[in-house]
Amino acid sequence: MSDAIAQGAASMGIALPDGAAQRMERHLALVEKWNRVHNLTAVREASQMVVVHVLDSLTLLPHLGEARRVVDVGTGAGFPGIPLAIARPEVSFTLLDSSHKKCTFLEQVRAELGLANVAVVCERVEQWRPAQLFDAVVSRAFDLADTVTRTEHLLLDESARGFQGDSMRPVRSNAKSALEKA
Repeated sequence: MSDAIAQGAASMGIALPDGAAQRMERHLALVEKWNRVHNLTAVREASQMVVVHVLDSLTLLPHLGEARRVVDVGTGAGFPGIPLAIARPEVSFTLLDSSHKKCTFLEQVRAELGLANVAVVCERVEQWRPAQLFDAVVSRAFDLADTVTRTEHLLLDESARGFQGDSMRPVRSNAKSALEKA
């Protein structure tokens, strides 16, 4: 499976650090294991997760630009946050989800994969007020209007970026402008 991840990333022009594909494969193995007891994702087979979750998550990398602090809102089983954190160990990622079972899972993944650049926060996005704001927000959990409305308070400034949905479309950080143009 790590070969499929490495080949998929390479076909998208994404260079992964040494050992990254193997760490992503370990993440998928943990998702598959925990999915037997907890409903983390509807996709049950790790081979399908490579395309549906991992490679889809990696499509976001070119859009993050110079972001140093990224929050993944409604991260669920850690997509896109975990693959992004593995691919860009120099960037700080915060995985935000309101489900305690998913946050427990994410803490386990963080520990087992040794992801020093990942923090897990178990809180509702509307209620969470981080000590430091973010350069970018990513989310697969919400639609465009929800992503913009729910996360604007997390972005550092007007130059910050947000991304949403399975297609990882860029979203302007100014909620009113983005919604008016949608």
